[in-house]
Amino acid sequence: MALLRIEFHPEAIAEAHEAYEWYAKRSEAAAEKFMDELDAAIDAIQRSPERMAAYLQGARRYLLKRFP
Repeated sequence: MALLRIEFHPEAIAEAHEAYEWYAKRSEAAAEKFMDELDAAIDAIQRSPERMAAYLQGARRYLLKRFP
């Protein structure tokens, strides 16, 4: 089964970059863990998009547990 193609809002991409930089300034290990959790979230969304909470205008969202 092919994985779902995910579209990211440009502001979401910018927010992820800013969050990575914020964590990296404090701890490179924390920044890497942030990216690992983000990658895991993307994987979960691709594998089971219907499990994600409905949000706005047909979009769904997934909140990171360790990195609010």
